[in-house]
Amino acid sequence: MVEAFAIASGKGGTGKTTTTMALGMALAEEYDVTVIDADTGMANVLFHAGLADVETTLHEVLAGDAPIEDAVYRRFNMDVVPCGTSLSGFQEATPSRLREVVATLA
Repeated sequence: MVEAFAIASGKGGTGKTTTTMALGMALAEEYDVTVIDADTGMANVLFHAGLADVETTLHEVLAGDAPIEDAVYRRFNMDVVPCGTSLSGFQEATPSRLREVVATLA
């Protein structure tokens, strides 16, 4: 059975990324966990996971430039899909593709 959790807020600085990473790491002790940073405008998971220098992120996947498998990285005993931070990546991303990405990972 696949379970999905979303951590969201309309305001920045509320601890979404910290909570997501901490919860993911805790759950990863017992379960197969994938954390997806779907904040296409203000992504932070890549920094918290130490992935700031990766080439492929959710931006490239949502733009149709890369398969989701290329944007999955193993960190802290869980899979992490970081989102990019570039303005051009944000502009090229098609958010409606996120449903397909999540379904593929599930």
